[in-house]
Amino acid sequence: KTHDFAWVEEGGVSVYVLSALMPHVHEGEVAHWIKNPADALKIIKAKRKGITAETIIRNMAESGCYNVYFAVESASKTALETSNKPRINTIKPLTKNVISIFRKHGIKTTCGFIIGFVNPGKDTLFIETVDSIEKTIKYGKELKKAGAAFINPFIFTPLPAAPHFEGLKHLIVPNTDEGFSHEFATMDAPDGEWTRDEINMLRIDAIVSSIGIKGYRSILETGTWPVE
Repeated sequence: KTHDFAWVEEGGVSVYVLSALMPHVHEGEVAHWIKNPADALKIIKAKRKGITAETIIRNMAESGCYNVYFAVESASKTALETSNKPRINTIKPLTKNVISIFRKHGIKTTCGFIIGFVNPGKDTLFIETVDSIEKTIKYGKELKKAGAAFINPFIFTPLPAAPHFEGLKHLIVPNTDEGFSHEFATMDAPDGEWTRDEINMLRIDAIVSSIGIKGYRSILETGTWPVE
């Protein structure tokens, strides 16, 4: 704001924080939906100070922000829980409310998702089903209709040094040109639920069906999602 910059938030705004800071969400609900005690406590303290989602978004807009990457992640509670992510992201009315506040203040939202979760559990792997993936894509399209500028589904990819990497690295297809990109699948579902090619096609179909073939071409040409 001091330097009069126009800026984009590209790393990912936490859906769960802004959703929990909606005034009608009670402290008990925050503690229920956000299992990390430290995160829940910070949000509760902020709520007691009168900080709301609109407070933050309004300040972002006044400081020159015009586009954010909104990390919705998934419509599956199980996929989020086994990834150590808050389930509150799956509550559609809250997410839609936050998107409407961004829109009210002139900030466009790119809603990001992850499809094809494979998460190590205590006794077995959680492998996301095609049905679950399609529900997440449908969730994204609903948010697009609710005012989001764009939806961007990424593909679950085990990354070196990430908590789940050691338990999954044996599933990664070696010697692929894609490497560890979230835009290209690097493994098949261990139970045969889906293949790398099928996940890639589901992602492309989700993008084309939400922003059209011209929007998809723009992504290929620029290497990023559309930012106006």
